[in-house]
Amino acid sequence: PGKYQLPILVMGLPKAGTTALRDFFNRSGFDTSHYLCGPNRRQFCGACMRKAHNQSKPLLKTCGNHQVFTEMNFIGIENQKSCTFPQIEYLDELHQEAPNATLILNTRNLTRWASSVTRWYGQAQRVANCKVGPKSPSTEDLIEWHQEQIERVHDFVRRYPSHQLLVVDIEDPTTGDVLAKEFDSDPTFWGRSNTNAGNLTFGSAGDEEGSDNTAAVEGKETDSPADGKKVLPAQESPMHSHTKYQLPILVMGLPKAGTTALRDFFKKAGYDTSHYLCGRQRQQFCGACMRKAHNQSKPLLKTCGNHQVFTEMNFIGIENQKSCTFPQIEYLDELHQEAPNATLILNTRNLTRWASSVTRWYGQAQRVANCKVGPKSPSTEDLIEWHQEQIERVHDFVRRYPSHQLLVVDIEDPTTGDVLAKEFD
Repeated sequence: PGKYQLPILVMGLPKAGTTALRDFFNRSGFDTSHYLCGPNRRQFCGACMRKAHNQSKPLLKTCGNHQVFTEMNFIGIENQKSCTFPQIEYLDELHQEAPNATLILNTRNLTRWASSVTRWYGQAQRVANCKVGPKSPSTEDLIEWHQEQIERVHDFVRRYPSHQLLVVDIEDPTTGDVLAKEFDSDPTFWGRSNTNAGNLTFGSAGDEEGSDNTAAVEGKETDSPADGKKVLPAQESPMHSHTKYQLPILVMGLPKAGTTALRDFFKKAGYDTSHYLCGRQRQQFCGACMRKAHNQSKPLLKTCGNHQVFTEMNFIGIENQKSCTFPQIEYLDELHQEAPNATLILNTRNLTRWASSVTRWYGQAQRVANCKVGPKSPSTEDLIEWHQEQIERVHDFVRRYPSHQLLVVDIEDPTTGDVLAKEFD
């Protein structure tokens, strides 16, 4: 497509429109990766490229040979030493493998970019921990780091003029037209994916691990809840300053069932809310943190940030499947012992569409099937059975421990926002 040659490599830094670029190229018909690579999107691109580099293998071919790589870096959370920025560290190797690759240098207003990085689950500190990151997580050092990358990419193209370089400002309203012209596409395929919503609303959002601020919105369809219930009758709990339900609030459903939308709802409502990353700086995967706390006989919630709301506790490994953890399945008794009056939310949706979403989401069906508490197989039938088992498991848990309030929400029901707003003031 277009006058540019493949592959197309995005050379800018995270939080500068990589999700929007992925969406544009996906919609334009390109085989596109975004931080997860390979035929089933089961490897972090940066981790894959680091391994290929260490084994003297071609980076791009080894890691999916995609037409477009929109985010190649990997920013470690549990293991900072694994942090990798191919667009900084492996430039010569990228040129040797793809001497005519098209490069996109994505940028934006640097002050707003630094603010976005700082707000994004402690990413400022995490990139500062990288050996090729900024000197510190301060705004000044983040901006200097970004400026250095802009100059580095321009120097790279001056050294290797066989590359085409397209510089895009993701905040420029003409960017969609520019991309459409250069890549023979439709300007409506471009849309900012890292904007912040302002009003308190509930939407059915896909749960994009590690993406820009908002995830892709999946279709709002209005089937009945999987079990036909809204609220499981339970004893009235004492009033809290925020709500008649007691804290903490634990989301007990499975991923790809509205956890991002729930996070957004509670965050906008003023709660200290976690979503798969926990702790004060959001630098730990909640599931990995809880597994470690479990192994050390420590309280799970207190150890992992003591947040008011945990919207996604599970951790689904990519590089190491054995690290897969589902506290809402495996650690139920421990959660009750620590928080015997916690409010539970069982989030569900039409199960056929849910299974389809899991299957499409970077090979997640296979990844959860690899978990010891996952479905029997990645098939639609076994995914649906697994989800139904979790619904029954949570109801059994509340029957055993009636001190918990349980709210069952269908994320595809158009009244869900009203229900949540009423229940949580």
